[in-house]
Amino acid sequence: MFVVGATASIIALAIGFWPNHEKQQNIEIYGNLVDSHIIQIQDSNGVEFKKIISGIEEDNKKLESLVQRLTTTEKFLLKREFYRVSNYFPSGYKKETYTIGPTKQSERLKKVFIFINRNFTSQITGKQFKEIDSLLIDIISDEPLLSYAWFYRGLCYSFLRVNRLYSEKIAKIAESNFEKADNIFDLLIEENPEDPYLLLYKGMNLTHLNKGKESVIYLNEALRIEPDIFRKHRFLGIICYWKHIDPEYAKEWESAFKKYWEKD
Repeated sequence: MFVVGATASIIALAIGFWPNHEKQQNIEIYGNLVDSHIIQIQDSNGVEFKKIISGIEEDNKKLESLVQRLTTTEKFLLKREFYRVSNYFPSGYKKETYTIGPTKQSERLKKVFIFINRNFTSQITGKQFKEIDSLLIDIISDEPLLSYAWFYRGLCYSFLRVNRLYSEKIAKIAESNFEKADNIFDLLIEENPEDPYLLLYKGMNLTHLNKGKESVIYLNEALRIEPDIFRKHRFLGIICYWKHIDPEYAKEWESAFKKYWEKD
C-alpha cells in the first residue's frame, strides 16, 4: 500500500481539532510523495532503528491478537462493545447519553494530529516516531474496536519514508492497519448503518486499499446522511486520501473536500 510514484499525490491532509478557546482551528497541509519527504526518518540506517522496527512489528502482532480474541467472544458481549465504541467520533470525542465531550482518547489523538501537522514534510528520528506510534498503540489497546485509530495508524505508516531495507516492512504495517480498520468498519456499520462518520472514514480507508469505486459509494452515503459533515471540525480527525485511485473517483473526493476547505 505504500506507493511512491507520480500518481501517488496526497491531495490534502486536513486536521480539525479543538483548541482551548471558542474559535475553531482549521489546518490544511499539502504535499506530494515525490516532491517531499512527507515524514522521513533520518536515522533509518542505524542499529537503533532496527530495534525500533522490530519492536513495532511485535506490537502489531499483539494488537491484532487482541482484536482477534475480542471478536471471538460471545455475540451478546461483542454487540455491547460495538454499541459502546459507536459513541466515539473520529476526533476521539464521545457521546455520553445527551452530552458530547472530550475523552482520554481525544487527548491522545490530539497529540497525534499535532505531531503529523508539525512534521509533515519534515525529518524526524526513529525514536520520535516510536513515541507517537506508542500513543496510537495505547488507544487501540484501550479500545481495540476503535476503527478510526487503526486508520490513523495506517496513515502514519503510509506517510513514513525510510531506507529501502525497511520500506517493505513499513508498507506491510500500513496495509495491515488499513485492512484491520476496514474489517472493524464493516462490523460497526452493520450495527450502525446510518452513522455518517463511520461511512465517511470507511470510504477514506478504502482509498488506501486502492478501492476507488467502493470508496465513493461510502462517501456519497455519508454525505446523503450528513451533507455538512466536512464542517464538523470538532468531531473530525484526519481527512485525506491518495490520488492513486481512478481519476473518475478521485474527482468525486476532490469535489467533496471543497466543502471542508470552504470557510464558514
